[in-house]
Order: sequence, then structure tokens, then C-alpha cells
Amino acid sequence: MRTTLCCFAVAAVILMSAAYGMAEEMAAVAVVSYDVEPAVFFPGDEGIITVTLKNTATQSSVTEENYRPGYGGGYTRTTYTTTGSEEIECVRLISGGDCVEWIEAHTRRISEYRNIGALGPGESISISFPVRVRSFCRDATYFPIVSVDVEKGKDVRFPVPVRVDSSALNMIFEEIPPEISPGEAKEIRLTVANNRPSSLSGVCISVTSDECIEISPERVFIGNIGKYERKSVNFTISAVCHGTNAAAETKRIVFEASYKNGDNEHKSTVEANVLLRDVLDVHLILVHAPASVKRGEHVRIEFDVANGMEKPISAVSVVHCAPDVRILPSESFIGDMNAGDVFSASFTVYSETLGTGENTLKFKLRFRDTTGRLYETSPYDVRIFVEEPDETPSQMPVFAIAAIASVMMAVLFFVMRKRRRT
Repeated sequence: MRTTLCCFAVAAVILMSAAYGMAEEMAAVAVVSYDVEPAVFFPGDEGIITVTLKNTATQSSVTEENYRPGYGGGYTRTTYTTTGSEEIECVRLISGGDCVEWIEAHTRRISEYRNIGALGPGESISISFPVRVRSFCRDATYFPIVSVDVEKGKDVRFPVPVRVDSSALNMIFEEIPPEISPGEAKEIRLTVANNRPSSLSGVCISVTSDECIEISPERVFIGNIGKYERKSVNFTISAVCHGTNAAAETKRIVFEASYKNGDNEHKSTVEANVLLRDVLDVHLILVHAPASVKRGEHVRIEFDVANGMEKPISAVSVVHCAPDVRILPSESFIGDMNAGDVFSASFTVYSETLGTGENTLKFKLRFRDTTGRLYETSPYDVRIFVEEPDETPSQMPVFAIAAIASVMMAVLFFVMRKRRRT
């Protein structure tokens, strides 16, 4: 009898162990996938880590029978039914190396998600963690841990790789003129290089410059640029200052690239210097002008106009800037000039309208470039000294002539009288 009871007891233990083992094997929570956005963080970036939890059990229920020895040589049969569901108590994110932090940890009293609920066999749920990579973090891959506590089940610890790379978007000058003259327009070719192992979005290049320099276009939208991808952007630089006789001056141009890594905005800048000077330009050259004149004389002033630019110009004229002085013509119109052309312009100045002494006459050169933009040079000074005319002998008064005649007659009378005595 005892032997029979022992056999029943052993059989019951074996059946219970098998049932519990089957239940534990079929009801298991696991992280089946994860996603990190952005794929690669800058130091200081914010993003989202999303993990998908799944109950990998394949059965919805299991029946467990438990046999226990009874009185009178029999046994008692007890039946248990389990559904295979797993109750998730809480999910938390544990920072990896103090670099990746859960943003909610600063605003929530408890840095974890509770009361997630039960997952039936084959069911899954996605949980997202807003995270921030601290600005002091170095380039590396960090592994914050997703911790899942399962009621009456096996807890889960899953490390999520988060990559940090501080490489910025670079701008490289492929072609930029070292110098430019007023009225000229030249090309700038810029290469935008993404040296990161992930793509960037919303890439836009804007440009600013010092006065007298104009860049077109002022803004270029590129959009998305893939990892390790390069794109070229072209700009036109023009010198728009009035006055081509100014001294050489260095002008600064700043290119700024704005872009997004996920929802994080970033900027990169690069600067260039261009020398603005009067070379290969349109020149007003003085050919002839007298240093001094007598009042009342007509003054002839002659200029040469030279187009030293590489492009033709139009509506070329020379004008004087002395409205109170009579100068003809008021404007010497030349018209169109090709590259390298030299034309003459002359003026006549009426000196009676000038003041005595040194006079400064100003002349300007005007022209339009191939785009139709009007330019005007700085005034060219011509200095002329005006002298008063010499005084001419005037007619003597009658009484003076009479007096002289009387003296001459007296002398003649005295001489004749002396001869007679002799």
C-alpha cells in the first residue's frame, strides 16, 4: 500500500514540474525590436528610444493536473488552467555611462512607466523613452538599459546602443575669386559635405557680406543630404560700390549652413575674404588741362575713358559737377564700350565764371554693366589757377598832353634864342 502511494506521489511531482516548465517556457516577455531616432546623436541632442516588448508564448491556455494521495488508498485530482499572459509591472530606462538620460527623469516623480498591463501570447507593445545626450559626452557608443519587471515571470534587461558623433556639416570652397572690382560679377562654388554616418534634413545655406559686396542668391535650400554625401552650390558675387577710385579694401563673406538632426537644429559657418580694389576697371584719365589761365580765356580740358574690364559696358558718359561754372558740354556722352576700348571726352571752360586764384573742377564717369546696373566713379579733380589780365595803357588826359607840349615849346624857344645870341 505504501509503495503504491509513493508511486502516486512521485508521479504527481513529475506532472507538476512538467506543467510548470511548460507554462514558464511558453510565457516569456522579450524585447523583439528597438529604434533610435536620430540614428546618430550630436552631443546635446534630444531624441526617442522605442522598444517593442512581446509575449513570445504560443499557447493561449494550459491545463495542469495535480495528483495527491487520498484516504482509503485512492488519489485526489486537481485541475488548474493558465492563460499564458504576462503582467508587466514597470518599465524603466537606466542611463548608460551618465551620458544618455531619460528626459522624463527630471519631471516625473518616479523615472519609470508603471501599470503597463498584461500581454497575452503573441501580443506586443511599443514603449518610447524621450532621451537626451549630455553636451559633455565624447564620441562613442553608449548602452542605456531598458529594464522590464514582469510579475511572476522573468525580468528583462536589454541594452540599447546609442551612437554619439560630433562631426558637423562642412562647407568647402571649390572656387572663390581672391579679388573683385566695382562693376564685376564672379562665381563662387561651394561644396557642402556631410561627414556624419547618418543623414541630415532641412539643409539650407544662407550668406551675408560686408557693404559694397552683393551675393546672389542670398539663400539656397538643399533639403536632405545622405551620410557621407556631398552637394555643390553656386553663388554670384558682385561689387556694387559707387566710386571705382577707392583704395583696396578686404571684404568679409559669411556662409551659414542650418540643418536638422532629427528634431535638433544645428548650424555651421565658414568665412571668406575678398579684396575689393580698382583693378581692370573703367578709368577716367586726364590728358590735358592748363595749370593757369588769364581771366576771360577759354580753357580746354581733355580726358580719355578706358574700359579695363573683361566685359562691355554701356551708357558711358563724363559729366562735370560745377553747376555755377559755365562748362560746355554739360555731359560728354560716349555710349557703348567693349572690353579694352579707349575713347576721348573734352570740355570747354569759360574762365570768366571762375574765381581768381585756384579753382577745383570735378568730373565724374558714369556707366552701366551688363546687368543694367548704373555705376558712378568718385569725382576726378582738375585744378586751374585763374590770373587777372595785365592792365593796358589808357589814353592820357588832354591837360597832360597840353602840359607836355608847353614844356617842349619852352625848351625849343630857349634853344633858338641862345643860338641867335651866338
